[in-house]
Amino acid sequence: SSKGEKADHLQTASLCINGFDLDFVRLRNERYGDDRIPDKVDVGSIVEDAWRRDLTINALYYNINTNQVEDWTEQGLQDLQLRNIATPRPTLKTFLEDPTRLLRAIRFAAQLSWTIDPKLFRAAGDLRVRYAMQTKVSRDAMGKGIDACFGTRDPSRAI
Repeated sequence: SSKGEKADHLQTASLCINGFDLDFVRLRNERYGDDRIPDKVDVGSIVEDAWRRDLTINALYYNINTNQVEDWTEQGLQDLQLRNIATPRPTLKTFLEDPTRLLRAIRFAAQLSWTIDPKLFRAAGDLRVRYAMQTKVSRDAMGKGIDACFGTRDPSRAI
């Protein structure tokens, strides 16, 4: 895994087909402790996997048997149509578990020129999220996240 030793247990694979980058991940359920890396990762159901996702648009699944997009959070398709960046679970809890999700949300909004849900802005301004970012995220990971924001189609939007 390119994400480092702690991510190796997630069993992911990436593939480029016809110019499209595809990521394959095992459905999982996670439990967090004090670190931003889950303490416990189990095989999960598709519903559990959807609800653990960072953003609603990342909780959409394509069913190859039915040729249908499945939206187990019942929020992702609507956010896709509205071009809205939002979290499937309460935003503050989502960012406190893993503060890098905030950087990913900003990066997605800047890359896609989408709006950010007001709840996301409120959670981002919470001092507990700022503290979690300082204590849970390495300077290297924070730098990479910020660099990724500046590498988007509209870096001014990330600011």
